Amino acid sequence: MLRKVTDLSDATRLKELIAPSVFNPSVVRLDYLLTTVYAIPQRRLYVWEEDGQPVGILGIERVGREAALLLHIAVDERYRHREIASRMVSGVIAAEGLTALYSETDQESVGFYRAYGFHVTSLGEKHPGIERFSCRWEAA
Repeated sequence: MLRKVTDLSDATRLKELIAPSVFNPSVVRLDYLLTTVYAIPQRRLYVWEEDGQPVGILGIERVGREAALLLHIAVDERYRHREIASRMVSGVIAAEGLTALYSETDQESVGFYRAYGFHVTSLGEKHPGIERFSCRWEAA
């Protein structure tokens, strides 16, 4: 079940979930994400819960009335390959009334975005040896 995060006061599990989607996820960076980045009203966190426990996390930034940037998405490795990430994306699109969703990712996650129906374009190597991709989903 998808739930919008409204209270960041007990963020231990949220940090554990979001860490795999963060470059160099130090304690300081994870604290900053939850206390500063997601404190801005246009940025929102959602969690997917199984048996009342958060097992997936998705963060967006609204960039218009019907568009958003997908900033973070991660699923606890014990719960992967159960379509939770796809259900989170679908749930956020519905909950936020989105007609467009954009993201940037690496080679490891391109398959997920393509399978969901995002249009994927290579951005080349933004960092030496690391190819990045632009991902764009728009409602038909």
